[in-house]
Amino acid sequence: RRMPLVVLTGLPCSGKTRRATEIADHLRSKGCDVHIVNMESVHMDGIRAYHVSQEKNTRACLRAVVDRLLTGDRVVIVDSLNFVKGFRYELYCLARAAATRHCVVHCDTTAECAWEWNENRTQGCYDHEGFWDLARRYERPDANNRWDAPLFTIHTGDDEETPLDLISQAVLEGKTLAPTRATVSQRPVNVNYTYDMDQVTQEIVTALVEAVKMGRLGEVTVPRSTTKVRLARPVTLPELRRLRSQFTHMVKVQAGARSGPPDVGQVG
Repeated sequence: RRMPLVVLTGLPCSGKTRRATEIADHLRSKGCDVHIVNMESVHMDGIRAYHVSQEKNTRACLRAVVDRLLTGDRVVIVDSLNFVKGFRYELYCLARAAATRHCVVHCDTTAECAWEWNENRTQGCYDHEGFWDLARRYERPDANNRWDAPLFTIHTGDDEETPLDLISQAVLEGKTLAPTRATVSQRPVNVNYTYDMDQVTQEIVTALVEAVKMGRLGEVTVPRSTTKVRLARPVTLPELRRLRSQFTHMVKVQAGARSGPPDVGQVG
């Protein structure tokens, strides 16, 4: 059974690590194995990791670790800024592909309060420019977005308690996300099958071009198929090539989503 994904988000120094620890301890008390994914687990410095030049690499490392852990039997808690809604959407897609549960915990406080907490730190402090750049670019979660739901907002500046029971209920008993074709990893299509399909479709295109040249419209017999193609009007070679390209792409996508490709003799 694949375990749930809990995504924390908030400004720098907004209390995410404290809340992640509380959630992890609460879930462990219920017998769950919990893994917290943070900057230390991906061997990155939490301050430098969100420099503009490092952001993409940071998100890629976090995503790869989460993707690997979601195939296991533990609850995964992502304790990082997750301040870009596009990245939260990517994490949501990982949970959906794994057919597991997912929720977002927003540690909500003012930028002024978070900056004060940052200044009171003894180590791992953001500089003024780096902190306010991240605060300015922070994209708040919205419960109306499916990738931000269910959303639990904790007003950390007011020292509000973490709704541990509601969070554990959402991730252990809530609705399981259903994978879609877009999120399911597709199996590679056999190379020989691809070659054979290209050959068959090319034979069909050639037959139709010859039929048009001969002035034969109506039902036209094509190679390797018992089904006749009905030509209501003359078609050009560019049209047929475009249709062939669309058809082969569609078949390859469908073949990758199934246990194997269909019989190439049925392509026509």
